[in-house]
Amino acid sequence: TVAHRATIGCAFDGDGDRLIIATRTGKILSGDDLLVYFSEHPRYRETAAVVGTVLVNSAVEKYLAAAGKVLRRVGIGDRAVAESLAADALYGGEPSGHYLFADQGPLSDGLLSALNFLELCVARQSFDWEPIVRYPVKMATIVYAQKKDLTTLPIRSYIEEAERHLSEGRIIVRYSGTEPILRIFGEGPHEEIVTAVIQNLTTLLTKELH
Repeated sequence: TVAHRATIGCAFDGDGDRLIIATRTGKILSGDDLLVYFSEHPRYRETAAVVGTVLVNSAVEKYLAAAGKVLRRVGIGDRAVAESLAADALYGGEPSGHYLFADQGPLSDGLLSALNFLELCVARQSFDWEPIVRYPVKMATIVYAQKKDLTTLPIRSYIEEAERHLSEGRIIVRYSGTEPILRIFGEGPHEEIVTAVIQNLTTLLTKELH
């Protein structure tokens, strides 16, 4: 956008169902940003809730709460988002750039999302946007030799202890559905604490799964 002096830029993935926005100054608006900003769209100002997956940054929840809206968290995947849209939750999405609009069909469409965003720009009479201030996130993966139940000891106790240390944040530990990988996600207001907690949890779980 900067090189071409463009007002706005829209980037899509290979099959066209995801959208990321580049502002005129080259700043990137991802899924978390647009989940917040779509709440200002004339069609969605009155929606009481916004649907987002468990990986949506907690900052989104705070921004929406300030606007009198609730973030309704669901499992990972645009299908989970689609199944949770309702009369009081007219749109939703994922950090990856999937967005779904209950009044415009059951599928994520990047071009449709871009048109909705451009409508918002026109309604707002501005193409100038800033990314929201997110909570720091730390992610780790473990390629496991043994797939163990995460609710058994000592694995469960390791996760619960990490959650206690990250009391102001969130931890998500889950197995991949397609690969022999355990995914660890941590988020909180203090980056150094998030990093230390996730590193320690990763070390403990690595020992358990090998």
